[in-house]
Amino acid sequence: MKYLIQNKFKLSNFTTIKSNISIHLNDANLINFVSGDIDDATQDAYDEIVALSQCIIKKVTLNFQNNLNYYNFQDNSNYPNIYVADFMACTAIFSNLTKLWLLDDKVLKDFDRDRVDWENWIGSCTWWAPCNDAKKIAMIPKPLIGSSTFDLYYWAQAPTIVNANSPLVPPDFENLIEIYATASLLESYEEFTKAQLYFNEFWGVDNEGNQNFDKGIFALAQRSKNISQSDLLVLA
Repeated sequence: MKYLIQNKFKLSNFTTIKSNISIHLNDANLINFVSGDIDDATQDAYDEIVALSQCIIKKVTLNFQNNLNYYNFQDNSNYPNIYVADFMACTAIFSNLTKLWLLDDKVLKDFDRDRVDWENWIGSCTWWAPCNDAKKIAMIPKPLIGSSTFDLYYWAQAPTIVNANSPLVPPDFENLIEIYATASLLESYEEFTKAQLYFNEFWGVDNEGNQNFDKGIFALAQRSKNISQSDLLVLA
């Protein structure tokens, strides 16, 4: 499991983060909020930041399934053996049978163009491609009998907040949780002008309305992308 953390910064826990959000709201003269509002806003902010930045990458080893092309990692009812509770999207797959990374240079249209009967193609998996539903991927060819395993590398959803824990984002970007949650709460209380100042900081927009992709959530997303790519190159 990979979290994109830089150790030179001191980690804060969620109790501290929520306290800081409360301070921001008091500074904005918003005194009608309740702790439950801050709890909900903090979880929403955490979910949004992890989804936008893709800063949590995990690995899980799963079994190839018998005669199956389409893998839905969020369908616990029909595919409990490959269910991944916090799955958001696939980033890479390594076959423990062939000891090779599955290729991801094709989309489903390419599968159709290259081989009209690809859904019936039996063999060792060589390619994977995303489907329209982000929870699903297609892998070809498919094994008739799934007797081996593969390592699924995936972008994970943010976990449910526990106040004593630290967020799984780089410490120098933890303030994005405070910023987004504060903006959301101010907006919910119709303090739109004050909320916009925080949203601008979150999105990396300066006082003149200029976008800076080296600030805010875009900077975190770019760092996450750079680190994840280098890690996969090392593994390869």
